[in-house]
Amino acid sequence: MQRITCKKCGAAAFASETFCPLCGDVLARQADAPPTPQGRGSVSAPAPLRFPLTGNLAAWVQRNVPAEEEILFSLENEEHTTALVGTSQRLLVLRGDPLIGGWEGVNVKAYPYASIADVRYTLGPLNTKIQLHVYTYLGKPEVGRRARLGQITVENFAPFDSDKAVKVCETLREWAATARAMTEE
Repeated sequence: MQRITCKKCGAAAFASETFCPLCGDVLARQADAPPTPQGRGSVSAPAPLRFPLTGNLAAWVQRNVPAEEEILFSLENEEHTTALVGTSQRLLVLRGDPLIGGWEGVNVKAYPYASIADVRYTLGPLNTKIQLHVYTYLGKPEVGRRARLGQITVENFAPFDSDKAVKVCETLREWAATARAMTEE
């Protein structure tokens, strides 16, 4: 198996790993060309918004996000219990609090970008609260006709570092609008 080195700390890691085992920084995937996702509602533009994840959240992403899904951004809250991970196909919301975590200690929800109606954030004096407005039908995130039949559900996430959260929210808002436009064509 191919080995790579972390650009931040210089530690050795396997090429299939997403995060550095020593410092937690995101490792660049070693490929000849970046993958171009296919399918409706996928996002193809990578962004430099990958902030390190820690603990169970980072381990879950390493084990469960397939290699063909490129990680475009990652953001973890200040308590290290909630993370937003944007891949080339969907948005993953990971909750790692021991009281709400599942089998592996992490509860995960996946949202196709086209199911996201809006992304809002509220800047506070110390941190930022993020609101995700999602088209749902019978409690599930939906795209297309079913999204129009359903309702908009609000998911709240807090507290995040203000500078990082604003950048991620603005990018996520653009990607969601692009994905919705692609599915309506």
